[in-house]
Amino acid sequence: MNASPKTQTQEPVGDVPERKAYVPAEASVLLGGIGYRAVMRLIHLGRLGHIKEGRAYLIPLAEIERYLKPAIKDQGEPRAAMRTGANLRSA
Repeated sequence: MNASPKTQTQEPVGDVPERKAYVPAEASVLLGGIGYRAVMRLIHLGRLGHIKEGRAYLIPLAEIERYLKPAIKDQGEPRAAMRTGANLRSA
């Protein structure tokens, strides 16, 4: 059996394929399963960058990574906004 070298590509999370931008339902999975409405709240509060075309929203992968960066840096410490939905509304 010939083993190929491991590439630097990111594995898809759940059923979400790897791409450069995601719809809110897919972004919710990438953000740890926080839920569609929580993603929309983050968008409307300006905490998660997005592209809006007509009625459709796309969240770039770079924005998802930017939003998660503080949580990743803390290595497992949940962000205050992610602990309860109430914290999302208080901004």
